[in-house]
Amino acid sequence: MKLGIILPFKGEPNDLTECLNDLDLHVYYRPATIFISLDGECDVNGRYEIAVDVTVSDRGGEYVATANAGYKAARDWADLFIIWADDCRSFHYGWGGDVVKRYQEIFPNGGGLLCLNDGYWDGRLATHPVFDRRFVEMLDYPEGLVYPEDYIHFGADNEITERAKKAGCYAYAPEIRYLHPTPLERGGYESNKYKVDDAATLSRRRELY
Repeated sequence: MKLGIILPFKGEPNDLTECLNDLDLHVYYRPATIFISLDGECDVNGRYEIAVDVTVSDRGGEYVATANAGYKAARDWADLFIIWADDCRSFHYGWGGDVVKRYQEIFPNGGGLLCLNDGYWDGRLATHPVFDRRFVEMLDYPEGLVYPEDYIHFGADNEITERAKKAGCYAYAPEIRYLHPTPLERGGYESNKYKVDDAATLSRRRELY
């Protein structure tokens, strides 16, 4: 099974380098490709022969737009996908293989959404989800995207989590841990300015599902 790691990136080059170093050390699974979705320019050529650059300008390259662009680039190659972030860090060697194995155990026929343990949400929200094409087909968003384009940065993960739970295809893997800054730790995060609008979008879109 081919693993596509979608990496939306809007930050400092050092953040991207640290993230790639971490993935290089811990994923240890092949075949795997990292699809880097860039807002603007960042020199990653040669750093990863498996890297794919996707330049995104929509909404300033915010998280939902870059995640969708990364998925578009990955969907014809990969069988299983995870949406990562440049400030995520994994904990143990062989992490990529564990993700693939656990997904196949829980969803032998595919079509599910797997939530990993970020140390904060305790399985309530798949902030960096694992899924396959069959799950995306179930969502049936325009252009076959994984996130609705109505969102800017927040709320899209809430929507697909809620839809997966309603469809009975949601699972939590607490043993697969990773580190991601909590909302409190990111109090000064630039994208927090989108929280109110994205919350309103989530509330409005709940009537659709």
